[in-house]
Amino acid sequence: MPGELWGHVMDLTGRIIVGVDGSRASTLAAEWALALGNRTDRTVDLVTAWQSRARMAVAPLAMGAPVDGSLLVAEELETDALSAEAKATAARVGRVAQATQPDVQIRTWAIQGPAAEVLIDLGGPGDLLVVGPAGHRAVVGAVLGSVASRLISTARCPVVVVRDSSAEA
Repeated sequence: MPGELWGHVMDLTGRIIVGVDGSRASTLAAEWALALGNRTDRTVDLVTAWQSRARMAVAPLAMGAPVDGSLLVAEELETDALSAEAKATAARVGRVAQATQPDVQIRTWAIQGPAAEVLIDLGGPGDLLVVGPAGHRAVVGAVLGSVASRLISTARCPVVVVRDSSAEA
């Protein structure tokens, strides 16, 4: 870590918050954050955001119209499944990343909402947001994903985008 950046990181007083989605990029971001957590003796929060596809698809249709009860049951089942999947993803990334830094305490979170909004809402003054350059839904060849780009332009705290240096070889 360059000396100037390290000085700024040491001044942070809040949390290290990592956006994870199970991709290699997010796992590398988690490993980087845990190494920082080890050096600064801080807990690392791994956050997986998730959204109900049923709600996103039905919302425009349901405006002003009654919603069928079976649709609500299907949405509830999907919500439970997505929440469980998000929790499992955060835990899996946590296990992989913690193998490199076993003494760092981690907390895993699964929060409903768009990834960028969830992370922006969590990150406050004194915190540090850490993400990979692009996750699972990234466009092939994109230099920076939409979540990372949005965080850089809107977050209320510093944002670190961790690149995969092995991809440069």
